[in-house]
Amino acid sequence: MSEMSIGPGKREKPSAAPDRKERERIVRELDRNMLVEAAAGTGKTTSILARMIALISSGRCEAVRTLAAVTFTRKAAAELRARFRVALEKAVRAAVPGPEKLALEQALASLEQCFIGTIHSFCGRLLRERPVEAGVDLEFEELDEEADGRLRKEAWDSYAARVLAHDPGGAVAELDRIGLRLKDLEAAFARFADYPDVRDWPVLPEAGGGLPPPRTREIEREIRAYVEHMERL
Repeated sequence: MSEMSIGPGKREKPSAAPDRKERERIVRELDRNMLVEAAAGTGKTTSILARMIALISSGRCEAVRTLAAVTFTRKAAAELRARFRVALEKAVRAAVPGPEKLALEQALASLEQCFIGTIHSFCGRLLRERPVEAGVDLEFEELDEEADGRLRKEAWDSYAARVLAHDPGGAVAELDRIGLRLKDLEAAFARFADYPDVRDWPVLPEAGGGLPPPRTREIEREIRAYVEHMERL
């Protein structure tokens, strides 16, 4: 999508946007789902705003409280929220008296009921509306990235301390045998924690989660030989 403005009160240049028809479909075809894929700065947010306004003015969205716009970051959500208010105000001024103008005025008056936020806050809102059905504590809090990282660090440190203090399985000794330290696995723990929903990782099923033993021993010999070579140098 090339840059253009299709929001209420804005006029498009006649010769601009070779994808004009696709942009018009975003605003016109309101009874179907759409996936819009385009590079940054090409007008996706403007198109989203125009579609939101069209949903309200056309009556497809009966109340602004039933409208939701979900973004990835808080900054993007704040920008979208501010631009939506401006777009609504312009649409109200431009509309002629009638059902369309009334719908836009009602939406503007109750704009705070419209959800515009991040994926995390949207999910949090759903859980707070149905805590019993979801089986969550009423006082749960959403973690930001910094707090999440801190808790993961604490969890790893606690686990590592237990393993170092009591290691009946001999994991530390086995790691030492192949030239690894327990803290070398911390990055792998963080990687697994990033994808808690992944149950099957792409490893050979017959290898028990790693390389086949014969190949493992061969690699170990090669690494040890290389280390000895470097130590001599």
